[in-house]
Amino acid sequence: MKTHSAATRKNKEWQDKLPVVVLKAEEIMYSKTNSKEKYTDGDTMWNRVSDAIDTIIKDMIALKLAIFCILELKLLLTLEALLKIFKKPAT
Repeated sequence: MKTHSAATRKNKEWQDKLPVVVLKAEEIMYSKTNSKEKYTDGDTMWNRVSDAIDTIIKDMIALKLAIFCILELKLLLTLEALLKIFKKPAT
């Protein structure tokens, strides 16, 4: 199993984000099980943790894509508005 270096563990951003990611993973794992026995099953724990992390990563990618699309749309609308302002009437 990989472990993070001492420098990573001392990183403030890492320390702040880790509890949030762990809580989100826990929520995903809990929501995908239909019984306490399955939720506490140690034999499937690693696969369920891995699936939860994959879900978090997919959600982050989707969110970044959505933000990019919104910013691109805002840029296009701004450019369109600027073109209307600075467009010289045809003579």
